Amino acid sequence: MNAAHFAGFLLPSDEYNAMDRGMSTYLGAAPIVQCLERYEPDLIITSRVADAALFLAPMVYELGWDWNDFNQLAQGTLAGHLLECGCQLTGGYFIHPGDIHREISFEQLLDLSLPFAEIGYGGEVYVAKADGSGGVLNLSTCAEQLLYEVWDPSSYITPDVVIDLRDVYFCSLSDDRVCCDGTKPSTIRYPEKLLRLTPSVEREKVLWRTEARRSNVAVRAEGARKASDLLVIPKRNYVRNFTAAPEPAPSGKKIPLYQVAHSRAGDKGNDLNFSIIPHFPGDIVKLRPIITPEWVKGVVSSLLDFSPFSISMATKQRSDELELVTVEIYEARGINSLNVVVRNVLDGGVNCSRRIDRHGKTVSDLILCQEVVLP
Repeated sequence: MNAAHFAGFLLPSDEYNAMDRGMSTYLGAAPIVQCLERYEPDLIITSRVADAALFLAPMVYELGWDWNDFNQLAQGTLAGHLLECGCQLTGGYFIHPGDIHREISFEQLLDLSLPFAEIGYGGEVYVAKADGSGGVLNLSTCAEQLLYEVWDPSSYITPDVVIDLRDVYFCSLSDDRVCCDGTKPSTIRYPEKLLRLTPSVEREKVLWRTEARRSNVAVRAEGARKASDLLVIPKRNYVRNFTAAPEPAPSGKKIPLYQVAHSRAGDKGNDLNFSIIPHFPGDIVKLRPIITPEWVKGVVSSLLDFSPFSISMATKQRSDELELVTVEIYEARGINSLNVVVRNVLDGGVNCSRRIDRHGKTVSDLILCQEVVLP
């Protein structure tokens, strides 16, 4: 097996004064495609690369996509974003014992299958798992992964393309295959956020280096299955039979959000996001007036209770920190869901937080256990 090492984004020592505050940069799919074209390796060891780019690169390379065709890049990035967390797409994070909408048997959980994608030249995307394997791949698992670590879904920023996820929708074609569509390039073409990230770095001062080393590498992957030479075309006339289809949540009755929706949380730095995905799509109308910035801020304020000081000092510290917390709420129309972004709430982020749950993963359950009265 041929392995290629592609190292990039290095600056000579006399240029480091331009980045005296430090810098963290994700590379995109382009350098991986260049490496594939130049060395044709079996394995590429990259530097820091955006998760979705690891999947977009082989699509561009194999299908010959044009870097200026942003519709193809958007769909390819959608596929990469759905696959980047591996078995979370096939039920790993989705399972929740006792929840009738998310209960998976132990046997299914033991046999979780890694997901894969089937991509067409025109940007057609199907995510799938091995036929008859365990776990679950459906509209709900895809919806959770779609909004994972996404802030504003109208402008999901990657190094390759800025995409609009608001109208993405999913269609189950079988128990093991889902059609994914609706991604498009964002209308926000030059995000000010990107310009603020690197105010003192000039393009001409950035040097790129590549080097390749070839060696024999043996790779073992648990759960890997032999690739087939045949492309399986999914049937579009598949009909799924539900024994207990979700029903609208009751109005005027105090119930936990668990009975209305499911959720998944993600984090970036000191910020986190969580999705609110109704079991019954029409309940999004009832949730809009409930899930407000003020309501969310009140719920997550309990995360700030970690001070070792006296009650009065702790109360003041909590009040000061709560003033820094901001909440943004976006809607993903294609999946009838809400995406909630909470900033400055993770005690500095995973690298310096003093909390047990540094990533804020339990926030989704903190939200879902709240009792609400739907209109």
